Amino acid sequence: MKKYFFVSVVTVAFALMPGYANSQNMEFMHSIGVTYMFAQAGEDANAAAALTYSPRVCFPHTSSMASLSVGIPMSIAYDLDPDEGNSVLAYEIPVVADFNVGHGAADDADFPVGIYAGGGYAFNSITSSFSSSGHSVISKTTGLYVNAGIRWKGLGENSWTLGAYSIMTIDTRKFTVFGIRILWNIEM
Repeated sequence: MKKYFFVSVVTVAFALMPGYANSQNMEFMHSIGVTYMFAQAGEDANAAAALTYSPRVCFPHTSSMASLSVGIPMSIAYDLDPDEGNSVLAYEIPVVADFNVGHGAADDADFPVGIYAGGGYAFNSITSSFSSSGHSVISKTTGLYVNAGIRWKGLGENSWTLGAYSIMTIDTRKFTVFGIRILWNIEM
């Protein structure tokens, strides 16, 4: 319950952030797109496509070439288990700090390409089948989150992000989540 309260407080803070960020030495940025999550526990595996909303607050350095950011690339998926015929809503909520260089590091970055890398902590509920009965169960897990990616300016005013990540769980099930996402950067 404490985890959900923490995530709720952080989400509300991000919802209120755009107005405050513009008046301070920070910038609010956000993206939307799709994520493909792949979960593995031993020999059992499952995958799901998800919709992603990724708000972040950037703290630019004195130039627009580099920044530190804190973000929550939230994803929600409709996870269908073909073996059991069950379907559930799966979620993924990481809280991550990134180091950004080049495009996307700040609103006024004039670079056509940029990179980012960082880490944090994530909550995930993708379905996997590691119950003793052999049936799929919703496996809510938490763990260390690492990510990296590239941002580029497309044709016109479009800006895109392609990234990969991994969640390494800290529980005893040896459950790992991998993912790749493509995001459209709004107003960048």
